[in-house]
Amino acid sequence: MFKKIYNFTRSSIKNSIIVVLSTLLLLWALGMLYVQVSLTDEVFDEELAYLAEPSQFDYDLSFIQIDTGDKISLWWLENDKSDEVILYLHGNAGRTYHLIEGLAKDYSVLSPAYPSYHESEGSVSDEGSFDTAQKSYDWLVEKGYDESNIIIYGHSMGGAVAINLASKKDKAQKLITVNTFNSVFSMCWDDYVIICLPARSIFPSSKFAENVKIPVRQYHFEDDKKVPYSEGQKLSKHFTNSSDYKFIDLIADTHSYFDIEQTLGK
Repeated sequence: MFKKIYNFTRSSIKNSIIVVLSTLLLLWALGMLYVQVSLTDEVFDEELAYLAEPSQFDYDLSFIQIDTGDKISLWWLENDKSDEVILYLHGNAGRTYHLIEGLAKDYSVLSPAYPSYHESEGSVSDEGSFDTAQKSYDWLVEKGYDESNIIIYGHSMGGAVAINLASKKDKAQKLITVNTFNSVFSMCWDDYVIICLPARSIFPSSKFAENVKIPVRQYHFEDDKKVPYSEGQKLSKHFTNSSDYKFIDLIADTHSYFDIEQTLGK
C-alpha cells in the first residue's frame, strides 16, 4: 500500500514538474514573440515619419531601386560651394528636417528613405535599410563623386545603418554617428533579459564597427533619454580598426536636437 502511495506521489510530482516546465517554456516562447513584434514597432516607426511637418527647403526628388525591387526615395540637395557630400541616414522616425537643413549649409546632402518610409516602397527591415544605404552610395559614385569626398552620417538608428555601410567602404572620407546604440539586443537586454534573444540579429552595430577602417567621429549626448549614453560607450569599444577614431560628448538639448556644426567638426 505504501509503495502504491509512494509511486502515486512520485508520479504526481513528476507530472507537476512537467506542467510547470511546459508552462514556463510556453511563457518564454510567448515572451520572445512579444518582444520580437514589439521591437519591430520600436525600431521602425515609419508611421511617425508621415506625421512630421513638411520641409521648408528645396530638394530634388528621385528614386532608385533596391534588390527587393522596391523604389526608394532620394532627396538631393546640391551645394555648389562644396565638393564634399554627406550621405545622411535617418533614424527610426524618418528624416529629421532641421538636421538636413543644417548639413546642407556647407555640404551637398543625399537623404534616402528606408523601405516604407516617406515616399519609399516596401516593408521595414534592417536588410532593406542596409541595401538602401549601399544603393545610395553607389548613386553618388555614379554621379561623379570621388569616394574620398563622401561622408557617411548616421543619426540614432541611422547610425547602425551607417556603420554597416562604412564597414564595406574603405575609401569613404569618414563615418559620423550621432546618438547611436551598440546593438538592439544590448538595449533590449536591460529591460527584458533572456527573452531578447530574437533581437541578436537586428542591427548588431558593434559587430560591423569592428570592420570599419576609415576615420570615425562618434558623438553622444550624455543625458540622451532615447539611446542611453552607456550604449554609445559600449559601441565605442568596437571601432578597433579605424584609422582615426574619436568619441566626443555632444552638446545637445535632446536626442534629435543637437549642435549640428559640432558633429561636423566646426
